[in-house]
Amino acid sequence: MNDIKNTFIWEIGSFQDYVKKVNRISSQIFCIPQITFDKDQVEDDDKTTLWRLVLYPNENNYISLFIEAIKTPYEIMKSIDKRNQIYHIGIGISNKSLNFRYSRNFIHQRNSVKATFDLTKNLPSWGFTKFISLDSIFPGGDKSKKVELFIQVTILDDKPVEKKKIYGHLEKWFEDEYFTDVEFILDCGSKIKAHRIILVSNSEYF
Repeated sequence: MNDIKNTFIWEIGSFQDYVKKVNRISSQIFCIPQITFDKDQVEDDDKTTLWRLVLYPNENNYISLFIEAIKTPYEIMKSIDKRNQIYHIGIGISNKSLNFRYSRNFIHQRNSVKATFDLTKNLPSWGFTKFISLDSIFPGGDKSKKVELFIQVTILDDKPVEKKKIYGHLEKWFEDEYFTDVEFILDCGSKIKAHRIILVSNSEYF
């Protein structure tokens, strides 16, 4: 089970100008609180981690999108050489209404991306070449049309300790037939009763 830690939204106004003139653009550095691990991979403490988004606006008519891990003084002090992360990332169009309120509509998203950032490298990054075609941003191919683009990244926190607590709580129902609503009949004739909600929440098969 993943808990959302934080969401960062990067607004890129007049994106059409970047497509014509710029090879690479970066967001400001943003911080996310998360659990860190020491060099022996033992859970250490909740510390702030630093990130930056990098976008290549026109690589053979595609947008390439990456997230960079910025090493923190804490990670340097603790000799932390990698950062495991799960995140959602998406790109879309911002529309401003007559009352100056923005609505954001996603065009393309990638969910539950699992990445390991090697902090021994200079600006380690993880992402996607050809994340989305420019034709999806500029229908009809008119790249002079004004576009207000946004990138949204949601950092997820994967806590094995919490998983153990959850599974430990469910374990007591394994031998308890109270409220069971499904039954497996084995070839040997044995019968096993179970709870549908537990099966569905823990296996893609069901």
